Amino acid sequence: MEEKEIIRQMEEKRKIPLEVKNEIMNKICDCVLSAIIVYTYFIFLNLGIRNIHQDVLVMDLKVFSVSLAVIAIMLLEIAYSKKETKNLYRGIEILGLAIITMLLQYFVLYLTPKYRIMVPIFAVIYNVYFVLKALFLIYKTKSNYMKNLSDIKQIITK
Repeated sequence: MEEKEIIRQMEEKRKIPLEVKNEIMNKICDCVLSAIIVYTYFIFLNLGIRNIHQDVLVMDLKVFSVSLAVIAIMLLEIAYSKKETKNLYRGIEILGLAIITMLLQYFVLYLTPKYRIMVPIFAVIYNVYFVLKALFLIYKTKSNYMKNLSDIKQIITK
């Protein structure tokens, strides 16, 4: 009887509590929202080549890339001062988006037919990144929870 009771208690401990599930859902929602925003940005960039004159589009891309770079630098500075990794990763993501936007200027100027191909490719790459990031965060959160369940640390310290 004791053995079954111990097994039942271990099974109950392994179940992920509601707080951890909520934390995982918040991380997934953050990744999904970021992916939607980035994908919408790339949709507007793709529509720009069709509806805006080339000179105006290049100027818009310059403004977007500088604005994104400024936002990325601000997030990196905030992450450095507060020692937060969330803002650090967000700043790196936005910096990557700024670099891609800078590259797109040259696709508009010199390789206009390739622009219509490259924008969806960059959008897909960014969205695959967000999916992989969400999967990694789920795995990391679950593994941290499971590591904290182990009472080996307590046994070793005793």
